[in-house]
Amino acid sequence: RSRDHRKALLALGTLILELWVGQPLELQRSWRANFGPDGRETEFTKFNAAAAWQESIAADGGPILHNITQRCIYGNFGLTSLSLEDTELIKAVYENVVVGLQRLCETFS
Repeated sequence: RSRDHRKALLALGTLILELWVGQPLELQRSWRANFGPDGRETEFTKFNAAAAWQESIAADGGPILHNITQRCIYGNFGLTSLSLEDTELIKAVYENVVVGLQRLCETFS
């Protein structure tokens, strides 16, 4: 059985946002807003905070960055398997994340 790499993809999307903004997820308004009723981080805090942050800065990063981070955070690669052992997912991540980041970098040169 292949492993699910949803958390790794979420971490990648979050890292890309952190690099873009220059701040960690934990400093964003969406972080504490997604704590549980006891005021602590829950199993859903990282995903919910990253998704809310990604949506809130969509206009700042433009459509390329929005597409890249949205795909990573939501695992939206049009495949049922989210295992990085699956060659189809590896290809989709390359085409939609790596190539997208290359295009984004070209806009700065």
